[in-house]
Amino acid sequence: MLALMACTFTFVACGDDDDEEGVNVTTSQLTGTWEMTHIAGWFLTEDDNEKLVKVSVDMDVNENTLEDFFDKDFADFVRYKFTENMFTSYQMEYYGGSWEESQTVPYVVNGSIITINPKGRNEEQFTVLSISATQLVLKMVEEGELDMKVTFKKIN
Repeated sequence: MLALMACTFTFVACGDDDDEEGVNVTTSQLTGTWEMTHIAGWFLTEDDNEKLVKVSVDMDVNENTLEDFFDKDFADFVRYKFTENMFTSYQMEYYGGSWEESQTVPYVVNGSIITINPKGRNEEQFTVLSISATQLVLKMVEEGELDMKVTFKKIN
């Protein structure tokens, strides 16, 4: 009976999406401006209950989908710009607004890991899951949230 229970826990505990491997990336592949198109992952709700919810949000927002997008309350419009050694993030507070620079800091690449503001106060790390000339997919972890998979399109 104990062996049967051990097998049950073994099969339940293993998940395919927990073992996503990154791909090696270079600064020349990253150079340009990338705009978020999709975000998926687990988030804590910001209400009094702070429940953990699984979310998949398409950032292709228009006037018909805008209200539904803002009801979700955890996805911002984001752009990342990479130069040879600097990273700049931009945010837009509402659909159709202007892009505001959030930060410009150095970054380094080591294999599939991008470290934003290395050795700085707010160091962050992203894992590159895939990259092409037009699309970038990152695995990210932010404070108070679990792993997120974020897709970007290259806009210039």
